[in-house]
Amino acid sequence: MGKDFLKLTKSISPTFCIAKYYQYELHLYTGTFKSCYHCDINHINPIAKNANEFFSSTGLTINRIKMLKGKWPSDCYYCSSLEISSDKNNSDRFFRNQEEWHGKDPKKILNLAKDVNTLPVYLEIALSNKCNLKCLYCSPIISSSWNEEAKNHGDFDVYSSQYKQVDINSKASLDIIKGKFFEYLPQLDGTLKILRLTGGEPLISNEFEEILENIRYHFKTGLTEISVNSNCIVPKKKVEKLVSYFNSLHENDQVERTILYCSVDTWGDHAEYLRTGFRMETFIENVEFFLKNTTHSQICFMITYNILSIEKFDQLIKYIADLRLKNKKDSSRIIINTSILREPNFLSILIGTKSMATRIEEQIVLMKGLRSQGSSLFSEQECIELQRTHDWFMKNENYPLKNSDRADFYRFVTEIDKRRGLSFTKSFPQYLEFYNICKSSNQEQPFNSSKKEKIKNRQINFLESSKKD
Repeated sequence: MGKDFLKLTKSISPTFCIAKYYQYELHLYTGTFKSCYHCDINHINPIAKNANEFFSSTGLTINRIKMLKGKWPSDCYYCSSLEISSDKNNSDRFFRNQEEWHGKDPKKILNLAKDVNTLPVYLEIALSNKCNLKCLYCSPIISSSWNEEAKNHGDFDVYSSQYKQVDINSKASLDIIKGKFFEYLPQLDGTLKILRLTGGEPLISNEFEEILENIRYHFKTGLTEISVNSNCIVPKKKVEKLVSYFNSLHENDQVERTILYCSVDTWGDHAEYLRTGFRMETFIENVEFFLKNTTHSQICFMITYNILSIEKFDQLIKYIADLRLKNKKDSSRIIINTSILREPNFLSILIGTKSMATRIEEQIVLMKGLRSQGSSLFSEQECIELQRTHDWFMKNENYPLKNSDRADFYRFVTEIDKRRGLSFTKSFPQYLEFYNICKSSNQEQPFNSSKKEKIKNRQINFLESSKKD
């Protein structure tokens, strides 16, 4: 069925992606949504009269029509660039098209070619931007802690706008949108299969329990999965509450699968620098408490591979392998998902050196080697995801904005150290040579505020222009 189904989707269009129809990422606190987390935002219609209008927009409709014609929508650059730089089987589009959550119903999929308005089968809801961490690649729109810092210190001298202070929509406007959402939520019964709660940090969000109770009330059966994203740096009582909720869902047969997605990108002091407020000890304690006190739930290490992941990523691989060995009977409950950081450019692996590419190669060998020791510690897809990271790095070895982005990196970490009382060179002594390269780039290309918009647009359009290579 798998290969035949992929042939079916390809027959519709060589760029066809089910996520563009059935997957939605809804940001309740900004009144926006995306068709998947890689794509551009659409604004929710506050005067929508039904669920179909609530989960649609002109831009989304246009992009679906482009896809049916075999063209790449502009906001699909993440997958299009992967399919160009590596094997087509490595893109998220390929993975989404063969996943089980959408049902793989041939008749239903063929009908999508005739219908540009659909209801979500996979719904991801960002409850608020309330968050206790300030991860370097995050932003004020997603983290309230970041937003507070932006208010106090302003923007950075970098060619990116993601660190600017933001003003969330007026409470009255958001209340209307939230009201519409809860009004139309019951209309998803029978269609919705996967619900994923994000933030911010959802476990400390004021809306967390409210929405879970609404889901529990409206969806007695039929849901395949409920999952929660978390940085796992929360009080233990918050994890205990999540464990209790997940266990009760399984006891009452309201859901087939529950997952805790925990965010981590590297190990030890490198992870703590990358995610200000992160504590490795607390993370490990909460992860292992969750595994010990649930029997049916899974935990997924949600990795965003970036320039600061490289040096200690092998330690994260070894920890996950050890965790699977300790839970031999239930090792399938422990999974990993590795995506590639694209923005901001100056924290992506594209600014790295050849020696860093070698480190990634070593990590791929390590992962595959552990996988082959009789216990299948890492799946083929998990290895593919790390391999595609290396492939993307090598494909863009001559990235034209490398020096500009390295200069941004130097200015960024210098300002981070100043604001947060940190020291990049003490936390990353292995990066000293790279740090000095970035420092030299800054001396050659000092920040010019008058060029900010021009260079930022060049960065945004880079992946689109690389398709012509």
